[in-house]
Amino acid sequence: MRSKHIILSIVLCLAATSIILYLSTNDQDLSRYNNDWNGTSHFFTLTDRHLSYDVYNLTSLSKAFNSTLLLLAPERNYEPVEILAYSNFLKSGNTIILADDFGTGNSFLKGIGSNISIVSGILTSADRAYNDSHSIVAYPTDYNHTILSGIETLVMNKAASLLYGEPLATSSLFSWIDKDKDKLITKKEILGKYTVIAFEKIGDGEIIVISDPSIFINSMINLEEKWDNKKFISNIISLNPNLYIDQTNSKTYKLDTINKIFVYLKSIKEIKILFIGMILFLLAYVFLMSPYFKNKK
Repeated sequence: MRSKHIILSIVLCLAATSIILYLSTNDQDLSRYNNDWNGTSHFFTLTDRHLSYDVYNLTSLSKAFNSTLLLLAPERNYEPVEILAYSNFLKSGNTIILADDFGTGNSFLKGIGSNISIVSGILTSADRAYNDSHSIVAYPTDYNHTILSGIETLVMNKAASLLYGEPLATSSLFSWIDKDKDKLITKKEILGKYTVIAFEKIGDGEIIVISDPSIFINSMINLEEKWDNKKFISNIISLNPNLYIDQTNSKTYKLDTINKIFVYLKSIKEIKILFIGMILFLLAYVFLMSPYFKNKK
């Protein structure tokens, strides 16, 4: 009898551990496994409704056609072999969207031969969404591009600005690059319109640059309906029939060692089935031990 209790206790512990593993998240900025305000879990949930693919090896892009590749918040410089893979992706007539502010986006742009450049310094504006001059309001230009279809205003937070390329969205005239980070305009800071979304044709493909990766985080997607952030994200997801999301160099996939183990385990089909089975076992046990079930008997 005692051995049965021991076995049951072990099974229950495993079931409880399965729940923790299966539902585990983290608190890292831009992480797809972070359900809090600064994570991107909601964005990745939205992509599940579209034909989307996570890219862990760039060789999977070799046969892509009529597709979008999203590079979201890269954190290291790109290797020549990676640049070649991205260049070939563009040559096939596809679209690359780079969302970066002060990361390594410029090394990527230079590598693929783009003229667009991300400017250092937080874009600040008197035309703000909230009581923070870094939460700027951006407006589409007259250039007609599908990515901004139905968009009237966007909110960006601590965005960079862009040089060159064709501007698709800009700040208002009452904006400046806050070089000293005091949120106030000084003599050395210039008022004017600054580009926050730009695009450029490269061969048969195109590159679109968004100067604020935080537009993908949960709190920015779920702003009030008077702002078009959620619609903009929807436009990105549906821009082409296929959406590839680069996970080879992105803060969205940044994990500590423990979380990497959890994510790896959850990615194995057999382990996922085991997790679900253990969870169902625990739920069944709790139900069978409940007074409601015992009274029914």
